[in-house]
Amino acid sequence: DQWKVIQINGTAEYEILKGLKARGLFSYWLANRRQSNREYSYKFYEYDKESDVYNVVETGTARYTERSMEMKEELTSNIQLSYENTFALHHVNAVVGFEAKKGTYPRMYALGNPPANGIPYIDKTSLSNFTDGIGNPQTRMGYIGRLNYDYANKYIIELSGRYDGSYRYKRGKRWGFFPSGGLGWVVSNEKFWADKPISKVVNMLKLKGSYGLVGNDNISNNDNRFFYLSEVNMNNSGRGMNFGTNFDEGYNGISISRYANPKIGWEISHKMNVGFELKLFNDLEIQAEYFKERRTNILQERADIPSLMGFQAPIRANIGEAKGQGVDISLDYSHIFNKNLWTTIRGNFTYASSEFSEY
Repeated sequence: DQWKVIQINGTAEYEILKGLKARGLFSYWLANRRQSNREYSYKFYEYDKESDVYNVVETGTARYTERSMEMKEELTSNIQLSYENTFALHHVNAVVGFEAKKGTYPRMYALGNPPANGIPYIDKTSLSNFTDGIGNPQTRMGYIGRLNYDYANKYIIELSGRYDGSYRYKRGKRWGFFPSGGLGWVVSNEKFWADKPISKVVNMLKLKGSYGLVGNDNISNNDNRFFYLSEVNMNNSGRGMNFGTNFDEGYNGISISRYANPKIGWEISHKMNVGFELKLFNDLEIQAEYFKERRTNILQERADIPSLMGFQAPIRANIGEAKGQGVDISLDYSHIFNKNLWTTIRGNFTYASSEFSEY
């Protein structure tokens, strides 16, 4: 079992005008794995001319050396246009951009040294990790924008937004807009503070708060990526029936392992933070925040579906909700006694709680 990885990264930046820059990022990642010592189940058939059918005459498991290869490939690109400048007491920093990521994760096998006593029929359902070598591309892309503004390093505003698209959802549900915003006030830079004795004790005081939305499309495993598509087994022996005078003619049946639900979409997190930054005696820095989060559209199975409805597979939907809150405090104390002695002490404290509000 051997992995080989190739990774290529490239970045280019060009200043169009003073403060206006264009930046591009490109990343390519390729992983290749080789394996050996495979096994599979096989069946041998014998043709009966009179009945014109193939009858199973032998079944078993074959082990042999196989040259196999598994490949994973990812391509990422990011293009941004940024502008930063200061006009008197006004400072502006703005960014707009586009990013895309495409991953392909196929497995491809080259068989070698098969059993010499005949040509086996390979039953794919019995093979471990068998695929046809066809990988479904996993594509995500998004548009981003951010604006930062501060006046005299006292009043701070930040606005940002993302418009993201995901391959997991049906058209009409693939794109989601997730905005956020934040405010800050550096109280210690006000004249009424800087001119007072309190500024000798409290060297810096900043109040801040933010609220925003975050989208999550990684709501299930790869086996259930496309919830807008149904999954039907057209040859299920567990759903089979026997016919004939002696009931000796059997046919497999049909089963459903997933029902299509085109309304499944993004899981959304609503985040809120308020806090302050404080510096005392030029030595002690304190940061404290209270945070609160509410997650909606969590993918879950509906638990109370009556059996008389006849569903064969679980019914999933964006029905779950959860909430959490807590505080986060950090302290950083630094002091220089002389040129040969200094000290730094750091500590932090976090308390958080979370619970399901809809389950």
